[in-house]
Amino acid sequence: FFCEMIIILEGQGVHKINDARYLVSSGDVFMLKGEDSHRFENCKNIVVIDMMFDPALLEQTMAQLKKMSGFVSFFDLEPIFRGEHQFRSRLTMTRPELDQAMVYVDALLHEFKHRAAGYEASITGTLIGLMVYISRLYAGSEKPHTEQLIRIAEAINFMDERYRSDI
Repeated sequence: FFCEMIIILEGQGVHKINDARYLVSSGDVFMLKGEDSHRFENCKNIVVIDMMFDPALLEQTMAQLKKMSGFVSFFDLEPIFRGEHQFRSRLTMTRPELDQAMVYVDALLHEFKHRAAGYEASITGTLIGLMVYISRLYAGSEKPHTEQLIRIAEAINFMDERYRSDI
């Protein structure tokens, strides 16, 4: 299954994910797993970045990323708890944070467009950089539902690191 990372750059609209509808606006960032069906409705001046990727391509780096509570909570847990939290656990970036994320997105687009030698490795590295950036932002969020997911991710990491010993 492919995953999709969606960043709302401008405007607002309704994003239908499976059978639920969520109001989205500039700065919202969220993940979709391959089995999710989705579409945008009632859009007003919306500009969206939708990055599809195969998580299997990141397998070697995934073990390192999964040590970050922000990564586990944003990329793994938030899509699972989205309905229960009524999408209040999503990440909403400020304009400066969104501008920084766009530095990564612009680098991805440049590499994909020009396809110079080594572009695949550069795309992978830049995507990982973007994922780390988003994970750090998510871990620093002070939304109550986000904090719950961070605590769950920390518990998962604690158990993963100590599964061979008595806890």
